[in-house]
Amino acid sequence: MICSLVACNSPETTKKTLLNIDKITKNVFTDRYGDKMEVAINSTKKIVDISLYGKRHTLKQNKTTSGVSASNDTYEYTKTANEVTFLKKDIDVVLFHLIKSTENGKIMPH
Repeated sequence: MICSLVACNSPETTKKTLLNIDKITKNVFTDRYGDKMEVAINSTKKIVDISLYGKRHTLKQNKTTSGVSASNDTYEYTKTANEVTFLKKDIDVVLFHLIKSTENGKIMPH
């Protein structure tokens, strides 16, 4: 996160502007095949950036009652308490999938 404070001094006024700070949460998930998917959720801008197989995909966050859901014209990402899924919509292919392990309660390769 970057915070910047800019001040302009003049005889009459002093202006201070605080730039918006984006709230970003990052996670790296590894599936049972060893593939890693990096997910950065920008709660301020309501976008989700996904990096998988050397490519970056930016999705718009959808409103959900629980978990995280995001999509664009081509891809869809969902994360619930029990699983993480990233799929290509037009051909209905799952590109990445994890299911919650019952052993330790964390999302682990299934």
